Amino acid sequence: MCARNTRGPHGNWMYTGYFDNCTKYKELGLVPVSIAIRTPPYILDLRYPKLAPTPELFFEWKYGNHRGDNAYYTKRFAEEVLGKFKEPAEALNELCQMAGTSHDRIILLCYEKPGQFCHRHLVANWIGKSFCEEINLEKYNGRTNKAPLARLCK
Repeated sequence: MCARNTRGPHGNWMYTGYFDNCTKYKELGLVPVSIAIRTPPYILDLRYPKLAPTPELFFEWKYGNHRGDNAYYTKRFAEEVLGKFKEPAEALNELCQMAGTSHDRIILLCYEKPGQFCHRHLVANWIGKSFCEEINLEKYNGRTNKAPLARLCK
């Protein structure tokens, strides 16, 4: 499996970012993968819709009765999207095969700017916690922002 015991030049990381920085990510040697409901056609080729929120969940959170309710979104996203996988390694292996690289060279992209709530952070945390590692969120947006995770497996 590509996730276990994989050490890349940047350590064991799962990168996340947003579409506007796609060119910068590519210059850093990262492989952008969209996990958005819709991907700008001019941005990239690789899409992994299995990790995208359902349109109903997104619109309910963005505009509907649960507008801005991140706890509600997080719970439903875990149930409706992440719950479809037997384990995070399943998604991570598919991402690595599709991208033709190891997990530490993939960057998961969506629309929300760094620092804003986004499902890509939920995905990165889900994968990171599964492998008892800290992950780096928003590795490149002109500066480095780190969001360390608590280690679950001790």
